Amino acid sequence: MKNSTITKKKYIQYIIEAFDCDSMEISEKASGKEKAQKFLSLIEGRHTDYQLSNTKEHIQGLGEYIELEYTNFEILNIAKEFGLIDNMMSNKKYSAYKNQELALEKVEEQITANYWDVVANYIIQIAR
Repeated sequence: MKNSTITKKKYIQYIIEAFDCDSMEISEKASGKEKAQKFLSLIEGRHTDYQLSNTKEHIQGLGEYIELEYTNFEILNIAKEFGLIDNMMSNKKYSAYKNQELALEKVEEQITANYWDVVANYIIQIAR
């Protein structure tokens, strides 16, 4: 199994575990798909249309129904734990840097810049 596949599975599990089942009034035993669908149905009523941008907006605003890490420090800790930083550093784009500290800085910037988009996208994927 590719490292990127393992990393994706870890992020998906992290998101499923972050759903606040009590506030969503859904069983802890519900499937990840059921939790994601319930989450999206709860936030859908607050938006005129149901899109990735609405999901991102909700979670980025530290929205209810989900308890995600939100500081850059914690986001990067998760990325390290899940192997994302190592995966990205092994990519030709970053491994070609002569200064690996600069490469790591670029990787970390990309991770924190894309975190909310990635999480919102995974929530929608889980719900399908």
